[in-house]
Amino acid sequence: MVPDAEAGDLRRRIAGDDQSGEKHSDRRRSRAAPIEGVSDHAQAAHKNSAGRRKGRRPTVARASQGVSRVRSALLSLPVAEVRLLAKRSGEMSEQFLIVFIDSLPFLRLTELSFFSMLHSVPLSPTFGYSECIKSWMFAGISPSELGALGLWRIRLSVTPRKGKRLLELADSLTSHPSVNRAVRWALRKAGMNYDFVPFAKLPYFERAKSRAEDLLKTSWGRRCRVITYKDFDIEPRVSKRDEVLFEAAMQAVISGEPRIFVVSCDLDHTAHRFGLDSLEYIEHLRSLNRWCELLFDAFIKRHPDGATFFFSDHGMCPVKTYEIPALAGLDRLERMGYRYFIDATMLRIWTEDGSLDMETHRRLSQLLGRFLTQEEREHWGIGSRALGDFIFLLNEGVVFCPSYFFLKPVKAMHGYHPDLDSQKGFAASHERTELPQTPWEVHEFISKLASGGEPRSIGEHPDDHAPAPGTVELA
Repeated sequence: MVPDAEAGDLRRRIAGDDQSGEKHSDRRRSRAAPIEGVSDHAQAAHKNSAGRRKGRRPTVARASQGVSRVRSALLSLPVAEVRLLAKRSGEMSEQFLIVFIDSLPFLRLTELSFFSMLHSVPLSPTFGYSECIKSWMFAGISPSELGALGLWRIRLSVTPRKGKRLLELADSLTSHPSVNRAVRWALRKAGMNYDFVPFAKLPYFERAKSRAEDLLKTSWGRRCRVITYKDFDIEPRVSKRDEVLFEAAMQAVISGEPRIFVVSCDLDHTAHRFGLDSLEYIEHLRSLNRWCELLFDAFIKRHPDGATFFFSDHGMCPVKTYEIPALAGLDRLERMGYRYFIDATMLRIWTEDGSLDMETHRRLSQLLGRFLTQEEREHWGIGSRALGDFIFLLNEGVVFCPSYFFLKPVKAMHGYHPDLDSQKGFAASHERTELPQTPWEVHEFISKLASGGEPRSIGEHPDDHAPAPGTVELA
């Protein structure tokens, strides 16, 4: 067991209250010597985290008050001497720490003292949003298998009859944004979360009953200690859920848990609401940097041979402008028997015969975006017709407003083309090893890390394992 004094020190450090000048002095001395096997760029970030010179503007790199002597000793060794790096490929990891951070962009890692010390690679998401990407990462379920690019999926063979006029009346009565928000808030409090999907469309679409975190609990609960926001009854206020999560993770390390999987969630919410240059977002980055560093230090100190893996699902970019969906003449689609769904960054359309009339195609082509090709869709595992006969994707930094997820523009968004630098998440470890760079590779990587099984090889195409696309019958 960890001594009480040491446990108390760890609790103070994760709360940011460690005032021990002697300890910080030791850490600064440990940074003085060059670190063998680490790039000059990483060493520069390493030194920067020791503190700032008088008069220098505070940076995110200062968020961590120091890299522990445990990690400094590990990084100072030649790579060949680190026992963790000598593990045989495929050998089961008896101890591991996996930390997922929703929407931490690869481009921001250089600002963070702890993450800049790790071996990291950019990770390309697929098309869609966090729910479908996390389902692929956590449970190996592709968007085509999930039948959704987010929280909503189309219902098959639905012919709504009763209540149609009543639902249309509800949309008319809540047409004012303020009224709509108030009604939706009341419905969420009553356990009926419809986001901002029009009431008249609810018979055609259904919201996922289980979340990616539920899939994670189901598939990983017996292998390790899984810690998610759903374990706690906390309002989604800025950074509050993450703070509780990392405190629980630290307690798990202190209590000797050998396998821990932490799912952080609040950075995504902070970026959408406040923007990437806001004080709230910068402070959240600082906190995540400090929490992950302290968690890593405590875990490696307790399990010197333990494996670590940090990753995110996607990046984020500032919202520059927005498109009004009504300009595309979407009312025509309803009259023609089409079904459509307005996501934040894409418009998906289902037709009876799989074809789109020229007038609708012309109107949509005037917006700031383009239609995805079938080749692109198949490459990224979204070829199923259940995801839409046609998918119109907006350009980087453009959102639909209003959409079925918000009534006014957010400050930052994701869900654009996965090849864009701004959209890339990351994968990182203190091991010098091949890291995954796509969602399906992440699933194989963490599965192999935890069980030592024989998963699909990294880089294998997901369509080799996806079911044949089903057909969607429109009423």
